[in-house]
Amino acid sequence: MDMQQAITAKRKNETPTELIPTGAVDRLDALGQLLYGEQWITPMARDLKLHPDMIAEWAWGRRELPPDHPIFAALAVLVQYHEKGVAKAREVMDLHQT
Repeated sequence: MDMQQAITAKRKNETPTELIPTGAVDRLDALGQLLYGEQWITPMARDLKLHPDMIAEWAWGRRELPPDHPIFAALAVLVQYHEKGVAKAREVMDLHQT
């Protein structure tokens, strides 16, 4: 089992207590899964030009991730980028449905 699979398994075994992530690690995990799916660490690391082990250490809680860490500003840019891609995809879909 690789590190990403272990993190996913650990997260799935935990009972979610809130729908909205409150801690920095929970935010990182939620954003990772929403942007990239279940295997999110490596693609996120590639897009942010970070080593996957760094992100995995945050995801595991082995390295402190403050809520104001610059990674969240970078992720905000990625969210905007993905929103633009989704908007363009909707335009393409709308063109072919008429």
